[in-house]
Amino acid sequence: MSAYKANRNNSGREENSSSEKERADKNNAQNVRNAADVAIASGHPVAAAIGGAVKTADKITGGKASEGLGKAATKVMNKMPNGKAMQNASNKLNESGAGDAIGKAAAMKNGAGGADGNSGGEAPGELSNSTSGLSNIGNKSKNKEKQELSGEGIGKINLKKILPIVLPIALGFITIIIIIVMINSLIFGGFELAFGASGSAGESTGDITYTTDNPEAKAFYERINSAKTELQEAGKNVTALQIVAVYNVLSLEDISIDYRSMTKSKLKAIGEDIAESYDADTDTFATNLANSVFKRYFPDYTDEKLKSMGEETINYIESYQDLIGNGNTTTCAAQGTCSYTIKGINTGNTSVTKNLNAGNIKVRLMNCRNQGWGTPIAGEQLIDLEKYILGVVYGEMGEGQNTEVYKVQAVVARSFALSRPTAMNNSGGTKLISENGQTILQIRNCTEDQVYCDPDQGCSTTVSAVDADRTGATIYSGATTKPVTIKRALAQDSPLRSAVSSVMGQVAVDSNGYIANIGYQSTIQNRWKQMVSSGMDYKQVIISDYSLVSSIVENTCNINGTSSCAVGASGPYANWKQYEGSWVNITLGNSGKTINQIGCLATSISMLIAKSGVPTNVQGDFNPGSFVEAMNRNGGFVNGGNLVWGAVQRVAPQFKYVNKINVHWMSQSQKLSKLQELLNQGYYVVAEVKGDTGQHWVAIDNISNNQIVMMDPGSSSTNMWARYNWANTSCFSYFKAG
Repeated sequence: MSAYKANRNNSGREENSSSEKERADKNNAQNVRNAADVAIASGHPVAAAIGGAVKTADKITGGKASEGLGKAATKVMNKMPNGKAMQNASNKLNESGAGDAIGKAAAMKNGAGGADGNSGGEAPGELSNSTSGLSNIGNKSKNKEKQELSGEGIGKINLKKILPIVLPIALGFITIIIIIVMINSLIFGGFELAFGASGSAGESTGDITYTTDNPEAKAFYERINSAKTELQEAGKNVTALQIVAVYNVLSLEDISIDYRSMTKSKLKAIGEDIAESYDADTDTFATNLANSVFKRYFPDYTDEKLKSMGEETINYIESYQDLIGNGNTTTCAAQGTCSYTIKGINTGNTSVTKNLNAGNIKVRLMNCRNQGWGTPIAGEQLIDLEKYILGVVYGEMGEGQNTEVYKVQAVVARSFALSRPTAMNNSGGTKLISENGQTILQIRNCTEDQVYCDPDQGCSTTVSAVDADRTGATIYSGATTKPVTIKRALAQDSPLRSAVSSVMGQVAVDSNGYIANIGYQSTIQNRWKQMVSSGMDYKQVIISDYSLVSSIVENTCNINGTSSCAVGASGPYANWKQYEGSWVNITLGNSGKTINQIGCLATSISMLIAKSGVPTNVQGDFNPGSFVEAMNRNGGFVNGGNLVWGAVQRVAPQFKYVNKINVHWMSQSQKLSKLQELLNQGYYVVAEVKGDTGQHWVAIDNISNNQIVMMDPGSSSTNMWARYNWANTSCFSYFKAG
């Protein structure tokens, strides 16, 4: 999705304002949790109901509900008379520890820490003794114990005494929450169309899963997606969100415009107008929408009115992006360098041994049949391979796709590019050559090979987009370099960039580790979308869709500059599995059980040792098999294959086991926070992810956009809580390297 953003400078005042807002959001969120506990404890029917709703929503969303209410409270108080004083009071209440202490006391009175089984604030410690039998109000001594709680810096809190004092404050906060909930309901209701259309088309809906039982609405969203897909296949860059944003404005202006009246042909016409009207400048884009879409529907409207409708459309898009968290993301360059170990190429017809180690591969764009076939395109500079792959994903797919689909396209495009010269027998100018010590990939920039669209400049051609697709016409960098614009520059905060960044250096290989020459066309791309929609991740899609492919392997990569785009682990170790490789039948100690059977923890630890780069006492290659063999020699396994944590250091002297933390009792947000804390301190963490449903360990790679990126010895998935229910994450064990 293109970002429709006005330029903003980064003055010190704005930075300070941002930090104050973050402080206010954090304090208000915690005070919402504490107010919910107090409201429940009050017995006040309305307050208790709202408090319970907040706790339940937090349980479902992993704390995101109270975070959202906290942010909304910040906005409300910013607008209210005397709101600044109220915000200062909120800050002091939380930062002094008083709010947490009151919330904990109330939670203990409520029993088991409130509606979601936790205090809503920091963990109160061992509560099993004090929370058992809380309904027994006949025991005075126990009842007194339950009503008192040590609060840091404020002594003992007697809830009976303090409740009459804090209840009005809590009810005041609850009143704000009521207002916020009403406002949020209106906001969500207003964006129901955006959630429906985006979800149906596989576009981002943030953390919200939207469904509707309305058959007319479902059919409407499907028509939007169908129209969008056909337009994109014809080279028109448009998204479902853009189409539904225009429809939203039209339907508000004319009640006769509804689901049933908007046929696929009408939606397609709107999409075509959007694609032709788009401009990165919001003012120009609003004017273009006014003159194309809205003037056609309302020819008698003034130019001013029509332009305001264009502005409303853009505002709808921006507001939705802000709502789901996509409108203000960090710039992701998705660029860097990778070192490729190319053992060979499997063309599908034959296998060719290469034994090529190539670092920082550059790409030279070549002409196609209409312009000096197989010669370098005049004026084009050499491109880093990773930027080239980003541009191919943009050129071949455009925006508005599911991020897993982008990952599929990136890995397939990279595998195709590196194997294409061998498959072509170095004809048509498509070659992988060494030039002055630099490895250069020459590849044609058209549908005869792959279409690269410069993500920072856009791209253009000399014929129509349809003709370019059909005839294999050369595509040129720059949106206005040639008469026909194909695409404009890709927004820096586009989800497409971060998706491609997350799979840097990854290629599809056969059972011998040879890069697979895998091609694609629109029908295959559509099949990827369907497979992703069914719940498959990008690795599962590629391996399932191409019989030639056995696995996805990573090569060593480095991100340029200081980009905060989180990428998965970049070494071969990231793809070590307990169920494949030469080590699968190696036994753990005297257990008689193999790595394939019970080696998830050992494999996970070996990944982290490899990731850390510390030296080991292993002779030869270090991998899960050699690690387990070394652990066997050093008393590393006992009692049926259970791992001895301290023995790890006997194999890797600079990789020291530190501690094991039980997190089973924590909420989702608390688990995420604790894990982030460990990673920030430089620890290497393994997580037990199945709890009492069956033991399984994974290695933690990083946390990206509140998603835990794992290296799983038992699957190809990388999103930990998408694969394993967060509630079953039971403990973190962590090591220190060096």
